[in-house]
Amino acid sequence: MRIRACVSTDTGSGKGACTDAAVLKVASSSRYGRIAFAVLCDGDEESYGAGKASAIVAERMAEWFQDELPEILQDAELELMRADELTGGARMLTEVLKTDDIRAGFTSGMFDLAQERIRMRLLEIADELNTRITGYGRLHRMHPRTAMTCLLLMGCDYLIMRIGPTRAFMTTGDSRVRMPAEDETAGIFGQEDVRPVFVQGRVEKEAGVLLYSDGFIRKQDPELLKKLFHKYARYSERRINDTLRKLTRFVRKRGEREDAFAVFLSCVR
Repeated sequence: MRIRACVSTDTGSGKGACTDAAVLKVASSSRYGRIAFAVLCDGDEESYGAGKASAIVAERMAEWFQDELPEILQDAELELMRADELTGGARMLTEVLKTDDIRAGFTSGMFDLAQERIRMRLLEIADELNTRITGYGRLHRMHPRTAMTCLLLMGCDYLIMRIGPTRAFMTTGDSRVRMPAEDETAGIFGQEDVRPVFVQGRVEKEAGVLLYSDGFIRKQDPELLKKLFHKYARYSERRINDTLRKLTRFVRKRGEREDAFAVFLSCVR
């Protein structure tokens, strides 16, 4: 299985500095295949210091992916292999890696075990980040606020965490479009109450996930978005990048002046 990953960052022509931030990381592992991690921070344009809040969140989440996730996955792998031994079905790692299908099954099972640890750690980090952002705001006499959606993709299994309104758009193999469930009580970084919402699932064949900021989606034509991503999700990263740029030009022509950030991920079997 392969992962296609693209990011588009287009700063707006509105007043003030950029308020959004994006992170896209793709790692290759001989054990698990490719692992992708995307973060989209959408700063509140009405709050002073929103750009700083977005940068703080994006940088910390990138650190988590690079420094902490490998250890979590390693612990889950050891737990899965111990479980195999106890049930009499122990497999050497070299056996697990014989075929892509076997490795995909191993990766999926390991990811299932790892998700509880991942969620617990991300909850701790969310509290840490909110404390940092509110403290920064008090120190500089401002009220920085930002929403965040992050996506971890292993194989074709995904885990989404969001803080603030949903900023994820999903296409499916039969051209249907769906969004993770909305929950306006999720809070936003920079407020007292931050409660992350998690959504997990599997990316379907010839489908993809788009993370976006308000500036990218606010003046978008839903039918055009649906049409283009159903058509291009299975194509090359270059064509997907061209699609992101085309959609950005579309909202600019409609008068959108704010930052228009987008990250697209798809799983190719």
